[in-house]
Amino acid sequence: LGGIGTSQARGATLSGGRRRRVLVMLSRFPWRPALSELIGGRRGGVRGNPSRSPLRARAQSLHTTLSESQTCVHEAKKSRFVAVASPVSSAEEAMEFVRDLGDSQASHNCFAYKAGPAQRCSDDGEPSGSAGIPILSAIEQESLDYVVCLVIRYYGGTKLGKGGLARAYGAAARECLKAAERIQVRPKARCEATIGFDDIGAVFGMLDSRSSGEVTRCQEDRFVDEGVVVTVEVDEEVERELAGDLKRATSGRVVLRRLENNEDDGR
Repeated sequence: LGGIGTSQARGATLSGGRRRRVLVMLSRFPWRPALSELIGGRRGGVRGNPSRSPLRARAQSLHTTLSESQTCVHEAKKSRFVAVASPVSSAEEAMEFVRDLGDSQASHNCFAYKAGPAQRCSDDGEPSGSAGIPILSAIEQESLDYVVCLVIRYYGGTKLGKGGLARAYGAAARECLKAAERIQVRPKARCEATIGFDDIGAVFGMLDSRSSGEVTRCQEDRFVDEGVVVTVEVDEEVERELAGDLKRATSGRVVLRRLENNEDDGR
C-alpha cells in the first residue's frame, strides 16, 4: 500500500490540464468503473448535506501544503479505498476538486479539506463520524493546510462497522498524505505602485533584481497620465523593505500601496 503515483499538478487552480493529469493517475486502477465517464466530462456527485464553511479564499499565512497531487489505494475486507489529495488555494477550489473527481458509481465519496479558517468534511452516507472526521484528522495530524483529500470507497461485500470504517478512511488518507511531496508557502501581499515615466527604468530594474518568487508581476501594467501602474505580489516579509527601496530610489516619488481584498479585480 501507499503512494501509487503523483501528477505534476502544480499551481493554484484546478485547470483542465490539472484535472486530466489527476484522471490519468486514477486510470491506473482498472477496476474503477466510472473512469471513462469522468474522462468524457461526466461529473460525479457528492451526496448528503454536510455543514458548510465560507467558500471565499482569505489571506493565507505561512503554511505547509502539498506540492502536487497524490493518489494511493487502501484495502480493508475487500473494500477498496482510493484516496486522492491535492493542494488548493481556497475552499471553493476544494469543492470543485471533489465534484470533478467524485465517482457517482462508487459506494461513497467522502472528503475533507482545510483551507485556512475554512474546513469541511463529509461522510457521504457512511455512519456519522466514520469517514469525514478521520480524513480531516489525518490532514491536521500531518500539519497541512490548503489541502483537500477525497477518499472513494468501492464496497467489497463485507461490512466494516463504524470503527472499521473510521480506521480504513483514516488510513487511506494518512497513507496518501504521507506519500505526497510538501512545500512551505509564504504569505503574499498584493500591492501596486504608480511609477512616473522618468522612474520606469530604475523601478523595473529593481523589481527584476529581486530573487525569484519574492516579487511577481500579477497582471498587465496600466498606463495613466502620470506614468504606469504596476501590480505585484510580494512576500510579506520583504514588503516593507521593498517599499523603502522604491522610495529611496525615486526620492519618495514611488509609493508601494497594499491592495485590500480584491479591490484591483476587473481593472
